[in-house]
Amino acid sequence: WNQWRGGRSSWHGMSGELEGRRQWEWQGNLTKKQRADMVIAERDLEYLVFWMEITEQFRARWGVVFDREGRNLTRPVSNPCGLRKEECGVLEWIKKVEFEKLDRDDNGVLDRLEYQTRYPQQDQFEGRTGFGVLYDFGKLSENVSTSTGFVLGVSQETWDLRYEGANDIFRASIKDPLVRSFWTPCSIQAYGTPLPISGNVSDDPATATWQPKTSFDQLEDGRIMRAVTELKDDDNNVYIFNVVVRHMVTGEQVAYKTHVVQRLTPEYKVPEVAGTEVGLIVGVSVVTVVVVAAIVLAIVLTRSKKMRPRLRVSKHIIKKKKSKG
Repeated sequence: WNQWRGGRSSWHGMSGELEGRRQWEWQGNLTKKQRADMVIAERDLEYLVFWMEITEQFRARWGVVFDREGRNLTRPVSNPCGLRKEECGVLEWIKKVEFEKLDRDDNGVLDRLEYQTRYPQQDQFEGRTGFGVLYDFGKLSENVSTSTGFVLGVSQETWDLRYEGANDIFRASIKDPLVRSFWTPCSIQAYGTPLPISGNVSDDPATATWQPKTSFDQLEDGRIMRAVTELKDDDNNVYIFNVVVRHMVTGEQVAYKTHVVQRLTPEYKVPEVAGTEVGLIVGVSVVTVVVVAAIVLAIVLTRSKKMRPRLRVSKHIIKKKKSKG
């Protein structure tokens, strides 16, 4: 998940793993056959970035945490639990709750019987183990000391490290159709706010226009980038971004992957000083920590066929060779 802390951009984790469904929107006067016979060229495509803040709904769903200054803030997507479960990030919270639901005897270990109440043999045979493709219950089990003796099973620590179901639960909450829709061209343009060319979210959205790929910064692998500035970070604010690409001739549109972005609210930490240096920090406020740098939102749009708008291709279309770089 894209996160920001202490005036420094830090982009990492699962950015862009939320799959947006693709939906073609037929427009213009061309017939379906004419559209199908048309070769898609990069010069005929234009892009527009949309964004939406979902902090309020995110807070209502996942609750809050308290920082060192006593402020209650929207729960971070990921954060170590510390001594109390209430300090956990969303993913860590889900892992603990799921473990507690299965640990019927509350001994801190999932034995095979407890595990199979959630993942029966058929699910395990089909690869649904909760631990991904590399691990299963047998590989992760060990003799764990409990108040009643040693128990063969998966400990809380191992579960927190290897359980992958938390990601799916979190994604489902973001894509809950009863809460929001941000996965198709129609819904993105209906509910999202177009990002101005400047990348400054406080600018008039009316200045946002469809742009060719050449107007974006690009990575070596063909992905495009847009600098995004002036996003609020006063409540661990959560945003979602998506991109719609449009064919200028046929009018077809397709939505790409949705990105979840969280800007963590900076915390003021008193510097370690001694003697006469104490006087130098008198009057220093939290603002000195919040030096907002331009953050870069890497919209993952590749040149691969999977990620580009596609039509049903007739047999006599000559496929263009991919250029290197």
